[in-house]
Amino acid sequence: MAEPATDAAPVAAGPVQTFRDPRNVQRWLVVALGAYIVAGIVVTAYRVLDLRLIEALRTGAVADMAQWRTEAVTISTRLYVAGRARALIFVAAAIPFMIWLYRANRNARALGASGMRYSPGWAVGWNFVPFANLFMPALVMREIWRGTYHLSPGQTQSGGWLIPVWWCLWLATLATGEAAAVILKQAVGNIERAEIGSALALIQGFLQIALGLVVIVLTRRLSETQRRQTAIAEIF
Repeated sequence: MAEPATDAAPVAAGPVQTFRDPRNVQRWLVVALGAYIVAGIVVTAYRVLDLRLIEALRTGAVADMAQWRTEAVTISTRLYVAGRARALIFVAAAIPFMIWLYRANRNARALGASGMRYSPGWAVGWNFVPFANLFMPALVMREIWRGTYHLSPGQTQSGGWLIPVWWCLWLATLATGEAAAVILKQAVGNIERAEIGSALALIQGFLQIALGLVVIVLTRRLSETQRRQTAIAEIF
């Protein structure tokens, strides 16, 4: 892994990078993200049922409390299992994503991108640096995008909106998840807090589904563009 050349950010240096087709690892990423999205849909469905039970209790619409408790325990158990499964799938999806990120950075260099500040190692490493990982990965992805399309300062490329949307969804997912966790911990014996916490968790579920879809589109777009560019280079 390259060391930062300045206090501001790492500057890439070293031997010329060789191109490696990113589409194979991107396909594995799509499979993992597909499973993540499916798990997210399941969690979201159970979260909706959970909210309905909470609302019924809050409004006094529960006719049979024993039956309500049975349903609440069943839904809570299934929600817990589905949530843990989604978390494990997320970790599994992070592995091909990091591999893809490393490879996409190398490929942008191999395709002739100049002036890239972040090395392939730091393209991955910034994701694990506290506080910096709230903004640096977005800058890394932006650099890969601009390097892939050979954009000079001021130039844009259609589809560039994918990067800010991806990062805003990620930050929103973190924020709503943290808020939901805090509120739900304080919701014991407080039906209003439980409803608010569950509603935030439901919003997070929708955001996670959207995030998975955007990552698939973004990584596929860059993978196909890089492969197409190297194919053109081989012809000429």
